[in-house]
Order: sequence, then C-alpha cells, then structure tokens
Amino acid sequence: MLIDRVTLASPRAGVLAFVELREGDSVEARQVVASLDASVARANLAIARHRASSTVDRRFAKKTIELSQIEYDKAQRANSSIEGGGVFTDIDLHRLKLNVDKSILQLDQAESETKIHSLTVDQLTAELNSYAVVAPFAGRVTKVHRSKGEAVALGDPIADVINLDRVRVEGFVSIQEGLRIRPGSLVLVRLDLPDVDLAEEHVTMNGKLVFVDAGVEPVTGQIRVWAEVPNPEGVLRAGLPARMMIRGTPTLTSK
Repeated sequence: MLIDRVTLASPRAGVLAFVELREGDSVEARQVVASLDASVARANLAIARHRASSTVDRRFAKKTIELSQIEYDKAQRANSSIEGGGVFTDIDLHRLKLNVDKSILQLDQAESETKIHSLTVDQLTAELNSYAVVAPFAGRVTKVHRSKGEAVALGDPIADVINLDRVRVEGFVSIQEGLRIRPGSLVLVRLDLPDVDLAEEHVTMNGKLVFVDAGVEPVTGQIRVWAEVPNPEGVLRAGLPARMMIRGTPTLTSK
C-alpha cells in the first residue's frame, strides 16, 4: 500500500485557469500544478499594496502637528510678551492646544491605518495563494480529473499523485509472535509472485515495523501488522504479494 498518495482537490469554487498536468508527468514538492482564475484577487491585492505603501496621510498629519504647535507656541509667547496678557484668551489657548492634540491623534490614526493596510496585504496574499493547487510531495501523476476552463466546486478532484519511494507493507502474525514484536523492529521484504520467477523477486528491501494491532482477527486468530519500507526503485507496488520477515519471527506473507 502506498503511503504517499493524494487526490489534489480544488481549494475553492471557481474556473480553472490552467492545469499543467498529464498522466505520467512527474511533479516536485510544492509545485503549483493548477490554479483557479484569480484575476479579481490579484486586483484586490494590488489595491491593498498601493494603500499600504502610501505615506500621504502620515506626512500630512506630521505637517499639521508642526503648524498647530507653531500657532500654539506663538500665542503663548504673545501673551507672555505683554504684561498682564490679554492678547489670547484662555479659550483661545485651549482651542490651539486642542488643535495640537488633534493633529497628534490624526498621526496615530494614520499609522494605525497603515498597519491595517499591511495586514490586509497579508490577508489578500494568503487568499490569492489559496487559488493554487499545490503538490504536497514529489511524485507521479496517475490520473487527471479536470481540464483548463472547467468550473469546479470546493473539494472537486483535480488530479491523483503518488510517490513510490516508500510503501506500507501489511501482514499477519500469530498471537505468540504479536506479543513479542514491537514497533521499530527491523523487517526484510521481497516480492513473492506465484508461478513466475522475476529478477525483482530476488531484491530484498529493509524497512521498519510501524504498527502492531492491539486486537486479534476473530476468524484467523492473527494480529495485523504493517511496516514502512523504502522503495526507491519502485519494485513494490500496491496489491502485489510479498514476503516480510520481522527480525526474531518466522517469515510471513504480506500484501
């Protein structure tokens, strides 16, 4: 049984802009193999990036602070230069000070909006990436379900990808053997095809026992086990009979 086997599915509803796959093609891990039409998402991202890069509001707020502060300082100096004051009333001074405080708050708001625009860029970038169909591992395409221009819904299959570099080999052991073995035990595996004698049957592959079932098969009285076996040459295939020997136990027939 294959460990790395996946049906690539549509991440959202839409129309497929491209499907760069044919049966038998090799794909790399993280390769974009198909994508939905994302023209609207790209336009929204471009707008958000422009807003995030704009410094107009911040520069305007800083200039407003400078002007408000100058007006307030001049009013204070004018009152100080005349004995007894009286050029600007307390209300005038409070109003000018309020303009300074208001300008500072406008700068804070402009900086806050800049941060929000930056977060919006991150959000829309993630959304744009969700239009792509990405291979999670390197492998080979075994079936293509959809073509360019087709409308798809969320979860619709796009293509099947497999990797033969490692496989899961299943088998059964007796209760006595099942009580002795533990996950992590070394295993030896080779093909065991009936009525034929192929060179591939003489190739022995080393692996590691991963699973020993806690239960017992009610009919056979045996315990199911499976091992993970490196298969770089692709000798082991799903459904082919094989022999697996777990170190310390007799040879057992595996699937």
